[in-house]
Amino acid sequence: MIVDVEATTAVRQVEVGAVRTMIERVRARHDLRPAQLAADTAYGSAEMLDWLVNKRQIAPQIPVIDKSGRDDGTFARRDFIHDPAADTYRCPTGKTLKRNRRAFRTPRPNAPPDDTCSACRDAPGGR
Repeated sequence: MIVDVEATTAVRQVEVGAVRTMIERVRARHDLRPAQLAADTAYGSAEMLDWLVNKRQIAPQIPVIDKSGRDDGTFARRDFIHDPAADTYRCPTGKTLKRNRRAFRTPRPNAPPDDTCSACRDAPGGR
């Protein structure tokens, strides 16, 4: 039974937003609250799943978007080592990664980009 439609452009973020709109509109107009939502991977972002489960108590039947593996020549998530005692990560070259970088008033000419460490940048598989 179709109870609502929201026309969108074929853009993932817009389509995901339309699902939220339809769920809220059906709730307001018909007092219907779905127990489950089936969708494809495009709807499996952490933000969407959090909204469904924690904010709307809807069981998602949605594959999770997994970006942990890389095939673009950069390091994958599994290449970094977590130290739970220190709550830090080490890059593949063994350097402890910082949580935050400070913005310098005077740009540093040899500073690595924010998404790399200097040791990883030059390592095989680095950028």
